[in-house]
Amino acid sequence: MANAIPLPKQSLIKILVCLAIIILFAFFFNIQSKNKVSRLNGDIVALKSEIKRQEILYPVYLDLKRQYEAEVLKELALVTNKAMTQEEVDAVTRQIEEAAVASKMEPQEVIPDPATLSENSGQVIVNCEFFGPFFNVRELLKNLGGIPYVRHIETLEMQEALNGLVVKMKVRLSVVTEEA
Repeated sequence: MANAIPLPKQSLIKILVCLAIIILFAFFFNIQSKNKVSRLNGDIVALKSEIKRQEILYPVYLDLKRQYEAEVLKELALVTNKAMTQEEVDAVTRQIEEAAVASKMEPQEVIPDPATLSENSGQVIVNCEFFGPFFNVRELLKNLGGIPYVRHIETLEMQEALNGLVVKMKVRLSVVTEEA
């Protein structure tokens, strides 16, 4: 004890206060980390239960998906797209009109766009306008999908009319050009 360094009382108090602050800081940091760990453990448990639920339901999902795809394939005829010659453009407008009539829609206008006819781009746009009930639009789209020259429907607008629905669309068709 004879070699002990005498510390002033004020310095000793400052050291003790600093140690107390450090201990309090460590204590609060430890509580926060424990709360975070318990929150993460709760998330892990919830995710594990979700994974188990999905593992149980996955075979049911695959079965339902197979059944749905089988029904869709029965309902929709798969048609391969092919290009047509310039002479067949008039015939395809009649096919579009027949598809509309078959789906109980009234064709108002089915006109090829003259600008695309003269471009030799390999595609023709046909401006179409149909009138009929809303519930027949799906059947119209299915019937249009059965025409082998239809590339895709570029735009589709539906407007409510007095006794039905006016459907305007631009149908893009594949055409064999003279260069091809």
